Amino acid sequence: MEISSKKNSEGLEANDNQRIEPTSRNESSSIFRKYRMKRPIRIIGIGSSMREHSYSTLAVKMVLDLSKKNYDAETNLLDLRRTKLPIYNPNDSFHTNIQEIGHLLEWADAFVLASPDYHGSMSGVMKNFLDHFWEEFAGKTFGYICASHGRTSMLWMEFALWCFNKWRARF
Repeated sequence: MEISSKKNSEGLEANDNQRIEPTSRNESSSIFRKYRMKRPIRIIGIGSSMREHSYSTLAVKMVLDLSKKNYDAETNLLDLRRTKLPIYNPNDSFHTNIQEIGHLLEWADAFVLASPDYHGSMSGVMKNFLDHFWEEFAGKTFGYICASHGRTSMLWMEFALWCFNKWRARF
């Protein structure tokens, strides 16, 4: 694997021609557990494209697969294309899907949100999802992926997540 950065994952300088080899699966898992937690990290990916075979949902699936393979993470995918959520209404939180998804989100230690670019913004189902579940993000880490030809939707997604005042990481 070629790393274009001048620093490797431990923050050590690397020469331009030097290859930085990824650590083995067992080594990276034990390092992660040593510094983070005693059990595998739980990551949920949320895909929000309404298109079958979408690039953003494929990208979040790849992140989940790599997390499971390289770090022994426990992963789940919530595909909003197949999950029916009612339009957000602050007076109606008793819908069965809302409660089930809420439990799944409580299970997760980290989130990876994925959205296509829909007219310069995130998808409507992602916005609806964030309206329903913004409180579940409290104290958790998340990243986001945007499959797009431009950067505008990433900025809107970043702004929406910034409003939750949580840590975020770009993928």
